[in-house]
Amino acid sequence: MVRTAAPLFLCNWKNLVPIPENSLEHMDQRLEGSEKAQFIAFMRKMLHWDPEDRQDSESIYWDEWFLADLIESGEIVRGG
Repeated sequence: MVRTAAPLFLCNWKNLVPIPENSLEHMDQRLEGSEKAQFIAFMRKMLHWDPEDRQDSESIYWDEWFLADLIESGEIVRGG
């Protein structure tokens, strides 16, 4: 069996396969209200095609939604 290399991927998207029209708002069924809004904002910070537009790991780590339980318990105090 002879194997050949895969064709070179040049990032030229041709849109041959349809991408479903989904949104984070419709995908999440468990959260409600402000918790859902904060979660969606948290996810949007990470889900960018262009890495330059994404939040860095430290910003994600200190995100209010990510730390909500620690803030609520008083283990972390928000700056103001």
